[in-house]
Amino acid sequence: MDETGDRGLMSTVLVDTGILYATADLDDAWHEPVKAFLKNNTDVLVVPTTVLPEICYLLNTHLGKESERKLIASITQGELRIEGPDQ
Repeated sequence: MDETGDRGLMSTVLVDTGILYATADLDDAWHEPVKAFLKNNTDVLVVPTTVLPEICYLLNTHLGKESERKLIASITQGELRIEGPDQ
């Protein structure tokens, strides 16, 4: 704990398929609201491992391989944290 009483804990936001898809699909009805939320978000974005097969399938099928590659890049660059069911 620091002198302000802050324990240094970061908040997390659980991110599901809908948020990830809306981020990628410019024509999705939720694209702009999600974009605005993410622009102002300072919390850690956590994606359950169970979401990965579904979002990868949807991105590849509906938006193409490049959208799927961008998702993987976001994960490898640390923009998204992946957590399994045991975490």
